Amino acid sequence: MTFTALPCSASVLQECDGIIVALLYRLSPFKVLLLLPFLLWKHQYSGKTKLPSILPAGLVPGASNRRDDFTAVHINQTFGVHLDAVFLGWHRSYVWLYENALREECGYNGYQPYWDWTKSVNNISAYTLFDGSEYSIGGDGIYNNSTGDYNLGPIPISALFNQELPSNWTQLNNHCLRRDSNVPVAQRVSNATAVAHCLPRRTLASFSRECLVSATAPPGPHTAGHLQIGMDMFDVFSSPNDPAFFFHHSNVDRMWTIWQARDPLNRQFALMARFSTTTRQTPR
Repeated sequence: MTFTALPCSASVLQECDGIIVALLYRLSPFKVLLLLPFLLWKHQYSGKTKLPSILPAGLVPGASNRRDDFTAVHINQTFGVHLDAVFLGWHRSYVWLYENALREECGYNGYQPYWDWTKSVNNISAYTLFDGSEYSIGGDGIYNNSTGDYNLGPIPISALFNQELPSNWTQLNNHCLRRDSNVPVAQRVSNATAVAHCLPRRTLASFSRECLVSATAPPGPHTAGHLQIGMDMFDVFSSPNDPAFFFHHSNVDRMWTIWQARDPLNRQFALMARFSTTTRQTPR
């Protein structure tokens, strides 16, 4: 299948109504103060819950809203922006475009918060970001086999090994968001010791191996963040369907920023060829 790369500048939104709640909840004692802008926003934009897709007509027929646009970009770019030198920079730009779209199109005045993995290692479902309360981003949920509100994905893991997307990945596939939290994985490689193990690395390649692929043992804090939420979040292609993706990657970016700040002269613009032994191929 020949597919023209989707423009990364096409910043994409989740559902405005739901995602603004998630973004304003920064998991701090100042919850009431942080929710005040949301309450004002909700009053002003109460009827604006979804924005339509802005992708060229027919390019991704399954994309009906801005959240789908964002997921489509990630699916299409997956082969070129994972397990390689552009992973950190590309995802930093991706999250920034998402955050910027929230401000420009949804009236959000804040910033994208990060999920501190070390705070939820012992009980993910009880953690305030995932406890299912009004201002969380939901929990594991209850099994529901009905048609859902998500239109793209999931993509089978075999596509990653075959280095080719399914021919029908652009088509509509309604489904519900799925999660299955995994505390043992969180306890093993998202704890404070494992996360701190990333930071003393002297080169970007070493930092990337330790923080993205392996720390004390595979899968490493970045991959573990996806795995401990599970299901849609562990789909390497369509994981942005889950709003947890943006909290998670904000923390990955935070870790990179901390690492850079320890030696800005040598690390701010540090580059690497790649840290994977896998040969990357240009997506078709």
